[in-house]
Amino acid sequence: AFFSGGSFIWVPPGVRVAAPLKCYMHLQARHGTQFGRTLILLGAGSELTFIEGCTSAARPEAALHCAVGEFILERGARLNYIALQDWAPNVYNLAILRARVAAGASMHWIDCNLGGRLTMKYPCTLLEGEGAAAESISISVARTGQHHDTGAKMFHRAPRTTSTITAWSTCINSRGT
Repeated sequence: AFFSGGSFIWVPPGVRVAAPLKCYMHLQARHGTQFGRTLILLGAGSELTFIEGCTSAARPEAALHCAVGEFILERGARLNYIALQDWAPNVYNLAILRARVAAGASMHWIDCNLGGRLTMKYPCTLLEGEGAAAESISISVARTGQHHDTGAKMFHRAPRTTSTITAWSTCINSRGT
């Protein structure tokens, strides 16, 4: 029902996009809310690297970023999805990301979350075809007064699927104590 930014990408079967595609969203308005939507469809044997950046203005009022990302990878496709989010301390960031991975396809997530008042983000991969693979690298840095609930989820729904989750998070005490 709501959409205030995002991307739709379809890569036909067998096409390999050589240069990364990039999308940048900035939350600027006072009391702002952003509803981002990203939909990526990769045909059989296609490849894509997609970089999504998000930032916001520092304001005293709370702001909200709600994102939905859905990625569908057909047989033998490969997607590298890189998310770089650097939020001001007033932003509540809620993201739902899901990839459906067919036989022989591979999904690679790099998810970097900085700042924000609250970030809740667990990219989810459904390994639905035999030999499907996924890797997730999640990096989260929060300061005093910020809460991050981040990581990844992998669901193995077919034989001979593989996945790796690597998650790092840290909190920096910004009060100097």
